[in-house]
Amino acid sequence: MAYEGTAIPLAWFVMNKAGNSCTDERIKLLEKVIRQLGPSKIAGLIGDREFIGSQWFDYLIKSEIPFYMRIREDTLVEGARNGYAVSLRDVFRHLKEGKKKVLVQPLQMLSHSFYVAASRLKDELLLVVTNKNPKKAISIYKARWEIETLFACLKTRGFCLEDTHLTYPDRIEKLIFALSIAFCWGYKLGNVAANAVPISIKKHGRKAKSLFRYGLDKIREILLETPRCFNLFLWLLKLFDPLLSSSIPKRIFL
Repeated sequence: MAYEGTAIPLAWFVMNKAGNSCTDERIKLLEKVIRQLGPSKIAGLIGDREFIGSQWFDYLIKSEIPFYMRIREDTLVEGARNGYAVSLRDVFRHLKEGKKKVLVQPLQMLSHSFYVAASRLKDELLLVVTNKNPKKAISIYKARWEIETLFACLKTRGFCLEDTHLTYPDRIEKLIFALSIAFCWGYKLGNVAANAVPISIKKHGRKAKSLFRYGLDKIREILLETPRCFNLFLWLLKLFDPLLSSSIPKRIFL
């Protein structure tokens, strides 16, 4: 779930294989989330170029789930030019660097009709297909980068997940469960602590620490001083109380 500049894990599974997930695996995972939240809670599903395909889009459309997916430049648009298929790269060939364009009419590709939004970056063309709200497709898609923030916290900037060298899927799933709780704990405390004592700003204008790292360091300090800070430790546990939690949006992006 995309949340205030980062992402919160809601469901996951460990694949005992290399490469990307298949359509059936994605559907299984998404339905797990839907059972917990309900379909009306999902404002949109955001995904990169690896998570496309006719069957996948067919499922999302039939399930009435809004999606904002990046798509490859070489994707063919059916019947776009005198009945012949042309690539999206060709459709947006005149788009200048730094400019954006949203097509009013949907395009036919991958056996479905999609709205397409494009943004010409310095070195590439960003293309996002959606079944809803094409004018905001580019800005919504940018929230995908929030999951990269989560990955960094689970790995090099926080828990060093990869240093465990675990290989058994069931053990990895249990570890991710524990780290997900710890991540939310650190992020929540970081938010509370930053309201009391703001995080310092460096010369380049960015914060010295992320909210997660700020909170994680505070947790470490409190745990190391638990015999002398028992009441503070009890307060730390209360951060999991739903009544003290930050308000969750009525609808979320996944």
